[in-house]
Amino acid sequence: MIPLAHTINDECINCGACLPTCPVDAIEEGEEKHYVKETQIDSDFELLFPDDYVNNVTERLTLYTELNEITEEAALQEYQHHLRDRFGPLPEQVSDLLNSVRIKWLAGRIGLEKVVMKKGKFLGYFVGDQQSSFYQSKTFTDLLQYVQKHPGVCRIKEKQTRNGLRLLLIFEKIHATSEALEALRALVGETAVAVTNIS
Repeated sequence: MIPLAHTINDECINCGACLPTCPVDAIEEGEEKHYVKETQIDSDFELLFPDDYVNNVTERLTLYTELNEITEEAALQEYQHHLRDRFGPLPEQVSDLLNSVRIKWLAGRIGLEKVVMKKGKFLGYFVGDQQSSFYQSKTFTDLLQYVQKHPGVCRIKEKQTRNGLRLLLIFEKIHATSEALEALRALVGETAVAVTNIS
């Protein structure tokens, strides 16, 4: 029998196959691996603080900076309550802005490097490196199974781009950021409610 190395390197895809064979019980199933550092969003939705909602330019810039530093839902909820308390009910653009942050988080979790939400469509561009271990990960396998079970909801297709062949996740009939968010949450198994314009 070949001795096992008791270390996990960057090629590990966190499949759990080595768990039962580890002679020193040193391996634990860890958190999901992140394959995307930051998801880029391109949208025809207005994702901003309107001038008539926050009329001070310096204050708007501060709010954008604070929003950019938020990395978890609880902090985003607190930020949202602060906005309501200070400036009043959230206009559509602000709701869309907050939802776009959540969309970025979920898209990154499922391996989308870029999201385009335009003309009623959601296009998610998967990891560009076709040799990435993402394509052997449980995350990608689960996503493929979801797409196969829900052919009327979303689909995956290949598209030739300037940077070569890319794999895309497509949702049709996405006319609001809340719809895009709910579609992604259903895909990853989350059930929380998106921000709506109701205050």
